[in-house]
Amino acid sequence: MLIYGAQGEPSGFDALAAIGAATGVLALLWNILSAVMRRERIGVSYHTYDLTDSGRTTSIVAITVTNVGRIPASLTSLATASHLPLAWRAPVLGSMTYRTRRRLHLFKNSVARTTNEHEFEPPHRLEPGEIYRHQIDIDAREATETAKWAVAQTGIARYSVPLVDNRERGRRHAARLDEAD
Repeated sequence: MLIYGAQGEPSGFDALAAIGAATGVLALLWNILSAVMRRERIGVSYHTYDLTDSGRTTSIVAITVTNVGRIPASLTSLATASHLPLAWRAPVLGSMTYRTRRRLHLFKNSVARTTNEHEFEPPHRLEPGEIYRHQIDIDAREATETAKWAVAQTGIARYSVPLVDNRERGRRHAARLDEAD
């Protein structure tokens, strides 16, 4: 509601109130953004690619973990999984903190069948911007069939991503033809 002066025009208090409201909304948005950016955040990629060395081409399977947050993250384990519960696949639900999941009673009976587990004891500390690459000792064909998901666990949350096959199209097709024979 505008406060009008004697001549029916808005007073200076209206402008002051509008500036105060805008400042309050901006401060609230800044606090929310700061709280979100302050927690650990990691980016995970799980991929296969071809490596050519001395004329010999081999397929490599690797999990790459990058700390994209502003604070250090503690990486506790890496694993591959053939099957993930549907709730783990959703990016928003999958990256919730363990505390939030307990409060919302999520993932009570969800179990993933993991293989190729690599536990870090003590947890591997990832500084902001640091990249950790873990090569998995399995064949690329086996990875595309049985290890379709990568699961990275930190002290706070679990992150899961699907396999991305970056090999040349001809090599992927040849691998499928070998399986058909």
